[in-house]
Amino acid sequence: MGYWEDGRWCWKFEWQRNLLEREEPRVVDMMKRIGSFSPKLDVCDSWCWVKDGSGLYTVKSAYVELQGNSGVEEKRVFRRTWQTTAPSGHKALAWRVLINRVQTRYDLAKRNAIPSNASLMCGLCASEEENSMPLFFNCRVSWGVWMKVCRWMGCQTVMAVEAESHFNQFEFLLTGSKKAGQILNMIWIATVNSIWQKRNGSIFRGENVECDEIVDLTQYKLL
Repeated sequence: MGYWEDGRWCWKFEWQRNLLEREEPRVVDMMKRIGSFSPKLDVCDSWCWVKDGSGLYTVKSAYVELQGNSGVEEKRVFRRTWQTTAPSGHKALAWRVLINRVQTRYDLAKRNAIPSNASLMCGLCASEEENSMPLFFNCRVSWGVWMKVCRWMGCQTVMAVEAESHFNQFEFLLTGSKKAGQILNMIWIATVNSIWQKRNGSIFRGENVECDEIVDLTQYKLL
């Protein structure tokens, strides 16, 4: 990322692609932030996440920093997501779904990150434009998945189509102890990840998408 010249460090960044117009101001801002920093010769680099007292990176601390609300109590839905016993990668995807930051075809097109002639159709049902709400909760395939998951748990309901409302509703589908809510949160996170995994398989590997296969994958993730 740079070179030494007469004992002075000079930054030099080489990008793998041309920067988008919206990215150029970010580079300028980054250069301002790192301009006052200079590495030391013969001293090994090390990582330290300064936004957490432990010095270790956490997605939660990054979220708080990006939102700029360190002094504001975290939303219950996010707290319940991170407290769930599930792989960190699965919880991270669920969190991105809840804040509508999943890189769907629609979102990538808005940022000019895919060719202008690329298809924007849903990777599951191929019958409507792909963005987070229909992809995970309301397209023909994802809706069928949630209905099958509900039947598997022995209940029937009409689910919300907005992510946060869907999560909160799902958590209370079954009455019981606090443990029951935690289990339902695990099922919700596993289902979201299974939908995304099968969507990627359809787009990148041409795999067929069936509701039963997604439910089976969800059950496998819960083992």
